[in-house]
Amino acid sequence: MGLEILPNFATSIHLQCEIIFKKNPFMKTTKLILFFFLIFVGSQSLVAQVCAGGRGVLYCVTPQGDLRSYMYNDYLNGSDAYDMKVIGSGGWRGFKSVFAGPNGYVYAVTQDGNLRQYSYPYYLKGSNVYTMAEIGKGGWNGFKFVFAGGEGIIYVVTQEGDLRWYKYPNYAIGSAEGYTMKVVGRGGWNGFRSVFSGGAGIIYAITEGGDLRSYRYFDPANGTDAYDMKVLGSGGWNGFSRVVSGGEGIIYAVTQDGDLRWYKFPNYLSGNSEGWTYKTIGSGGWNQF
Repeated sequence: MGLEILPNFATSIHLQCEIIFKKNPFMKTTKLILFFFLIFVGSQSLVAQVCAGGRGVLYCVTPQGDLRSYMYNDYLNGSDAYDMKVIGSGGWRGFKSVFAGPNGYVYAVTQDGNLRQYSYPYYLKGSNVYTMAEIGKGGWNGFKFVFAGGEGIIYVVTQEGDLRWYKYPNYAIGSAEGYTMKVVGRGGWNGFRSVFSGGAGIIYAITEGGDLRSYRYFDPANGTDAYDMKVLGSGGWNGFSRVVSGGEGIIYAVTQDGDLRWYKFPNYLSGNSEGWTYKTIGSGGWNQF
């Protein structure tokens, strides 16, 4: 997710090291030590990001490591009025990835591959009261995409391109007991630029060519692999720095200039893009997250 930029970071550092050291062959060892040290430092922190929690709530991890909650009260109509609260002070950039589900659930993948579930029972008020449970031990840092579908369901895209469905029936009490896993998509899912959930069994995918696809799984509660796919948007969606869904046919996109856009697809359940609307609900600054 956020650390997909690391190969470019590594290339940049390597080129800079070459410029500094190529005239001095006796400093090769120093160059290698510096190179790997910088890669280690860069890999330990999360690239700050935005994720949606439903009902007009957006969570943001700041460059300083705080977790913010932005509550848009009239989210169904795209109002730009909101209330912001800091619900986590520091440390959130230490995770490999952070994503959210509905009803106050925020998930974090640790650097060593564990999956944590944070429950904010008063999330609609921006309260920082929470409980935390570790519901996955190891391996979660090896997936290309990880995102929540709500009701204890988490989807992952493997490096080989499969789409997996995990269900935690006891998620409400923070227990991993009784969880199940199924493969609901065979191959190809690693070819997308971004994959995220829209709730109600809907998964959105942005192609490398910039199209926005909607995959609706008919029985998400039981992990069946039957679905219907429609193209909601033709081109341009790969130009955003971040795209997430708040459910109910609402998609948020952060432009390269830092604006926050609100898109609403009223016919999202049928995969029909007719009647969609968009508004800018945040002017500048959102690309810092």
